[in-house]
Amino acid sequence: DQLYTCLRYCEDKFECRRTLQLQFFGELFDKSKCNRTCDNCRNGDVAENRNMTAVAREVLGLLSCVETQKNGRGVTLLALSELWKGTKSKNYTKFLITDTLTGYGNGKNYSKQEVDSIAHAMVFDNILEEIPVDTASGFSADYVRPGTKSQALLANAHQFHVRFPTKRAPEPKESKKKTTSKKKKDSKEAVDSDKKPKARRKSKNTKKNEEAAWSPIDLQGSPEPGSSLSPQEKIGAKRTNEKTILPKKHTDALLARIKKLVNMWAEEEQMNGNNVFYWNIMSSAKMTNVAIQVPTTLEEL
Repeated sequence: DQLYTCLRYCEDKFECRRTLQLQFFGELFDKSKCNRTCDNCRNGDVAENRNMTAVAREVLGLLSCVETQKNGRGVTLLALSELWKGTKSKNYTKFLITDTLTGYGNGKNYSKQEVDSIAHAMVFDNILEEIPVDTASGFSADYVRPGTKSQALLANAHQFHVRFPTKRAPEPKESKKKTTSKKKKDSKEAVDSDKKPKARRKSKNTKKNEEAAWSPIDLQGSPEPGSSLSPQEKIGAKRTNEKTILPKKHTDALLARIKKLVNMWAEEEQMNGNNVFYWNIMSSAKMTNVAIQVPTTLEEL
């Protein structure tokens, strides 16, 4: 009995494992509290309870025929199952005339797993029983014979049922559509985030181009925020009311160098994580005044 209880536990694909375990020790457990922690609850297979009374009668009839042809020699549960399924193997058909066996091959449309489930269920339900017998070779074999409930089943006083797994109901299409659209949206967001430009260190050529772009002439149309320079007040252009100390070309060269120095200062601050731009250090107007006046002392500056 303990062996069959263990076998029943292993083959059960529907009941909560924790419920079965505690049931064995005489305790009750609500399977809703399992929270899908066992394999059966996670799989969620639904049981279809089929009436297999007619099949059980066929197997009992086959067992009677096999015992008759073997002159009382026993047959194992495995051999009986294979014969009902219609095996051609000599291991099971030796000394048997299969054409005269009632029920031979009637289970050919069942899978191996289903045949095993039916045979074991018949043992669990005491329609069949296994008896250990010592063979002439000195080995022990378990032969089957009709169980205590076999006569009641043959007299229609007992019904035999077996549980088989059935297909789970498909999820509603609407929920699947929502899930798919959500996955697509998340995937798109992930791709977009990957496409965001990453900060790159400036190459030497880029720095040279920027330095060239910061010439006095190029700054005329893009003053810094808050600058009062008008498009007519172009840096490096002739100023009618201001006199330069240096010649014009030297003044423009000095202004370009000041601009380069201030920009390098701003870049260093940005590399240190500070949000500083060149106009935060010195405005274009002040840089122009320094280039024009050329202060030589701190007081003049």
